[in-house]
Amino acid sequence: CAEAHDDLTGAGGAGQVIMSFSAVPVGGTGAAPIPTMSEWGLIALSSLLALFAFARVRRR
Repeated sequence: CAEAHDDLTGAGGAGQVIMSFSAVPVGGTGAAPIPTMSEWGLIALSSLLALFAFARVRRR
């Protein structure tokens, strides 16, 4: 929110300008969840990787 006050005296005389600004900090959103894989997902992925590795070694 900004305020500006003009207090001028006379025509073309010296003037006074007072300005004040204030800011409101944005609240934190908290911790963001990190996507992870379940235990069964890790087992399936490592089994699939082992299968591909076994097939690659066998092909040589």
